[in-house]
This record gives sequence, structure tokens and C-alpha cells, in this order.
Amino acid sequence: MDKSVDELVEEGFHYLKMGMIDEALDFFQNLVDRFPSEPLAHLGYAVLMDNIGRESEAIPLYLTALEMELEGMNLRDALVGVASSYRTLGESDEACRYINRALKEFPEDPVVLSFAALIYYDKCDYGEAVYLLGKAMSLMDGSEDYDKYRSILRKKFLEIKNRRN
Repeated sequence: MDKSVDELVEEGFHYLKMGMIDEALDFFQNLVDRFPSEPLAHLGYAVLMDNIGRESEAIPLYLTALEMELEGMNLRDALVGVASSYRTLGESDEACRYINRALKEFPEDPVVLSFAALIYYDKCDYGEAVYLLGKAMSLMDGSEDYDKYRSILRKKFLEIKNRRN
């Protein structure tokens, strides 16, 4: 029995978790070549690139996935991922464009709200940033989904603190 694309994406992330970056890169490149019209293949590859600090290469993969039919948490992850990648590259207008779309689609999602707070902070809209972060905090208690983003967000908020000092 053939594996689903979901299962293959998880297999690819196993390489990343094991620190086997080259194998993960090869795996996801082959996955996208094998399934060029499968949005999860592009999304998985984008997340990998994002995780290894290759945001400029992640963005076109996120955008390709977004052009296809994504829904639910996959849509949320693609919108947050592309917004975060644009933020990292200093492209705040594009970051705002995608995080605002995510806020419209997922207005009560603590992951979206937390990343939105980072982006609004960078745009010097401190009031909105604090509001979004407070709203995220009120919604995140016990959220298993939020837990997978916790270390990434902790790192990004620490970067802000270190820039201010």
C-alpha cells in the first residue's frame, strides 16, 4: 500500500528531527517532483526551508501551496509561515498582507495572534501588538496545537528583547 502525502511529509520531517538536513532536502525535493500538484508537498518543503533558515527559498514554496487548495490548519500554517518568512527577511508589508489574511481566516487562533503580534511590533504598532499578544495568551491555555510553536515563538520574542537591549 502506498503512503499518503501526509505520511510522506511526516517521514520527511523525521529526517529533520534527526538532524539529517541533506536527506530531508533531498526527500522533499523528490516529494515535490513526484507530487507537483499536491499542496502538502510544497507546504512541507516550505516548512523545512523555513526551519533551516532558508526563508527566501521557503516563500515561493509557501506561495505555491497557497495557490492550491489548502484548508484548516494547513492553510493557517502556510499563511503564518509565509508571513513569518517575510518578517524575517524584513519585508514587513508582505508579512502584514499574509498575517492579516490569517487573522481574517483564524481570528481566535493563538498561533496566528502571536505571530501577528510580532509583525505588528516590528511595524511599531505597539498597541496592536500588545492587544494581539494578550488575546493569544487568553486563548492558548491547554492548546496542544500552540505547543508545537511555543519554542519558535519564545525564540522570536527573545530576539525582540535582545534588539531592545
